[in-house]
Amino acid sequence: MSLPAASTPSADDRRNAARQMLPTCQRCRRLRRKCDTELPSCRPCVKAGAECTFHDHALQHALPRSYIDSLLKRVEDLQTAQQSYQQSPITESRSLVTQAVPEPETNALEESLPPSSHPVPPSAPSFDVVIPSTSTSGKSRYWGSSSAFVLNIELLQHAAIKGLVSIPCEEDDTLPMIEGQGDYQSTLSLAGAFYYTPDATITYLVQSYLKSIDTLYGFVDHDETSAELEAYLSLRRQPDFSPQLLRGDQAHCFFRITMMCAIACACQARYQPQQTAQCFAFYRDASQCVEEVTSEATSDTLRALLHLIVFCLFQPRQGDIWKLLDYACRLTIELGYHTETAQDPQMDWQSPADTHNTPAPPTRAKLRRSTFWGLYAIERIVGQLFGRASDLPESIITTEYPYPVRVHAGGTLLDTASNNGRCPSTTSIDQVTFQSMSISHHYRLVYLRSEIFREMYLPAKPPDLGLSWLREKHATLYAWRQELAVSDDLEGVATLTCDVGFDATICFLFQPLLLKALRWTSESETSDSEDGITVASDPFLSAINLIRIYDKIIRAPEHSSRGAYPMTFMSAHYIYLATSTLLAYGLIGLDGRVRVLWPMSEMDAAQQDETHNLDWNEFIDVAGTCLVLMAWCSERWPGFGGTLHIYKRLFARVTKELIGTGGRG
Repeated sequence: MSLPAASTPSADDRRNAARQMLPTCQRCRRLRRKCDTELPSCRPCVKAGAECTFHDHALQHALPRSYIDSLLKRVEDLQTAQQSYQQSPITESRSLVTQAVPEPETNALEESLPPSSHPVPPSAPSFDVVIPSTSTSGKSRYWGSSSAFVLNIELLQHAAIKGLVSIPCEEDDTLPMIEGQGDYQSTLSLAGAFYYTPDATITYLVQSYLKSIDTLYGFVDHDETSAELEAYLSLRRQPDFSPQLLRGDQAHCFFRITMMCAIACACQARYQPQQTAQCFAFYRDASQCVEEVTSEATSDTLRALLHLIVFCLFQPRQGDIWKLLDYACRLTIELGYHTETAQDPQMDWQSPADTHNTPAPPTRAKLRRSTFWGLYAIERIVGQLFGRASDLPESIITTEYPYPVRVHAGGTLLDTASNNGRCPSTTSIDQVTFQSMSISHHYRLVYLRSEIFREMYLPAKPPDLGLSWLREKHATLYAWRQELAVSDDLEGVATLTCDVGFDATICFLFQPLLLKALRWTSESETSDSEDGITVASDPFLSAINLIRIYDKIIRAPEHSSRGAYPMTFMSAHYIYLATSTLLAYGLIGLDGRVRVLWPMSEMDAAQQDETHNLDWNEFIDVAGTCLVLMAWCSERWPGFGGTLHIYKRLFARVTKELIGTGGRG
């Protein structure tokens, strides 16, 4: 709960208090100059054009003052948002829609917001949704406007007003939300003996993990894994073996290999349902070592947390992913993984006689970078799926990407790093290397996406950025996409991730326009199209691409490159996003008053203000696939069942009416 208004410090008071605690910056200290306490930089650093940093004694490394400034701005935005929610009246119709939303099964997303908070009314600039918790007094649940859940609320509100769906919904038509949360500590209490699996199966599962999951989140040392696998198999052969008795390196070795097996089983369960039982058996055994492997601030602890986080991507109810991400992000900063100059104390690649600036061996440096960017990608995407701010601000990140290269068509590699950025050298690369480079390319997309989130979604009162800003961001994303063209023989887990990431980001970029269009067509009675609003056609096309990509992945043979693609709850959210986006376009298409622009990748200067007719035949063609994919998701994450029932009726109604338009509109 918030403090009384009189006791709440103002923004100026908070900034003044922060300034009083700021130490002299490192540059002024080194030059023996007088340093002021301005934010985000002191005046001498601003005049010199240098970054203003200070030494943090708790973390034992430098932090930029801009980081402190970003934290203060975030507190101000949150305080403004809280005040707007407290002052917002409740609209009856939208309240009825949110009554259909069931309480999430765990409370990891609960925030200390007023129990009277409700979804933002139509007159407010924000689409964020805050729903009071019925399970915990004084708590509320929050979804930011970047979430597909918010889009779902708006399209159902629109459909209800147009008479396409009834409110309140029937009991089996509740609106679900797949959530990455739970309590992994509850697994520690599970009874049962150590789970035995043949050595050959263990080896196969570890190799499967390395070929799929580790390609996306490269925090496993392949050189160490072979030795750890042998040590793990030896441990299992010991009489009266018990994971609870393991300590130190043995505990970490057992935990890592067991978690690799658990995650590999979770990934393979889409083809072999019996693997789900094996997955939980491995996870139960690994959980007996959790306290031992997370008790110290070391790189081994960071890897253990990352294994738990990745497992939660498959089984979101088996761990509190928010707490795990928060712990991992803090530990990453403490270990210095976010900065290129820091060294991991456990990675002893240099002797005590070496100087502090001795570079790390290439394999170790790449592992540290891939570990950081793997965590960064998970933390950013999961947060944005729920509209949550990040715990890793860009202002303190200096770590390079694992592969500082750009990738072009057909396996051609342009390595600007090896030529000082001048004349790139061209070499031929194999499929494995291409995947490693492609995931590095995806990390850059996540960084671009995070910049969009920070400017568009994070402020408490979203700014009116306009179409010119959206065109600029789209051009940046499209340029990123053009740098990666994949031939069929080089397709793999990482390239599929890039394909999915691009189309999902396009939907993410233009979602505010779609939300405004849904609300405007729900509430506006005017028939004058000049008084309406505009949406882009790009999300419509990207949503269709997303559905078709996931359809190919789901239908792929088990041992193919697509079959190795890990279907996590992030994939479920993307399917949910694509399906909701298509339904939203169908609803505003039936309304007929919203202007749809040409695709931004195709338009020229003369077409910027011209309207574009969407091909509803494409919509009708993928409608059935959308429902098939959502049914597939509902089998693995039961919360999707309610949305599936509602969307079946909506697709039937919308498709029937769109067919009457002749396929174009």
